[in-house]
Amino acid sequence: MFVIEKLLPTMIHHLKGIITHKNTNELVIECNGVGYGVVASIRTIEQLPGIGLDAMVFTIYQQREDMVQLFGFATEDERTFFKLLTSISGIGGKIAIGMLSASTVEDMQRAVLENNLVFLQKLPGVGRKTAERIVIELRDKMTSISGSSHGGVMLSAVQIEAVAALQSLGFS
Repeated sequence: MFVIEKLLPTMIHHLKGIITHKNTNELVIECNGVGYGVVASIRTIEQLPGIGLDAMVFTIYQQREDMVQLFGFATEDERTFFKLLTSISGIGGKIAIGMLSASTVEDMQRAVLENNLVFLQKLPGVGRKTAERIVIELRDKMTSISGSSHGGVMLSAVQIEAVAALQSLGFS
């Protein structure tokens, strides 16, 4: 249901290793002797296996002047929606992770397409103005391919990339 205008390469696409620590919004995944601290939504942490088990987490590396963070996601759709949310002025990684913890990607997409500001305002860190910005900035990105989906089925990350490539070549 959504498209990112430009798909940029990520520094650390995913991590595959053993989970050594887990709490409500963070985990440590050990890959070849290096433990990576990852900030994740409650939903992602619940979907991952327990401590001592192998797991794979899709990631986004963010560097700011005062902080470096690695965000983790159970699915590529969740990672893509995180990118969309953090592209909006006033929404950083912490708020986006809070939103993904409180709601599913599908419910947030539906709220944007239906202009449901009440639902969005119930998410942590989202007030009226932020909810309005979310709807305004994400509606076109989601409706640009929702008409081409069959029966409202959400497209996979590969399909999203293919649609974005075709649109950049001038196809509708």
